[in-house]
Amino acid sequence: MTQADQIGNPAPDQNADLIPELIIAPRWLIPVEPANTVLTGHVAAISGGKILAIEKRERALTAWPDAEWLERPEHVLIPGLINAHTHAHR
Repeated sequence: MTQADQIGNPAPDQNADLIPELIIAPRWLIPVEPANTVLTGHVAAISGGKILAIEKRERALTAWPDAEWLERPEHVLIPGLINAHTHAHR
């Protein structure tokens, strides 16, 4: 089993009752964990505005054939970055 297989998401059959509304298929997907990982051939399954799973493309095609797909063959999908610092004056 490779590090990419150990992302920590349940397999699609374990999410059978949770159907993603959208599957985003980028060329590269960078998860928060494990650190320093760049995945190819993976997708993000989205349900209710939240990430349901990061899954291999082939598994997602089999598990959720009716989901809407957003193909992004030349894009990278990264975690949302929040800059919470401020320069407020008293």
